[in-house]
Amino acid sequence: MNWFAPQIGARDVDRLSPHVHDAFEQASVDPAGRLRAPLPHPVDTRLRDWRSDEHHTTASPSVALIPPGIVHTTRAVGDGLHVLIDVFAPPREDFRAQGWVLNDDDYRPAP
Repeated sequence: MNWFAPQIGARDVDRLSPHVHDAFEQASVDPAGRLRAPLPHPVDTRLRDWRSDEHHTTASPSVALIPPGIVHTTRAVGDGLHVLIDVFAPPREDFRAQGWVLNDDDYRPAP
């Protein structure tokens, strides 16, 4: 799970973070605000350079499921408070390596 600091107002459309996860599914939980989940092509940090592909806007509370292998990013849209929590399944190996998975022992093979 990755819990972001609450944000007031929309995300800067020139500073987005398109990326892909090949080894796990992501659920983006939106308990407050409005979230737009563009699936960009080509991948670039500036929204104005993207082709018009798929852009899904949700109102809170909502959950967006992103399967492995899909290029994605999220951005808060509109005024007011925005809260975003990302959940990964299975847990991310980079998070496990950092000791950030609190129940990591549950994911170790039985002896």
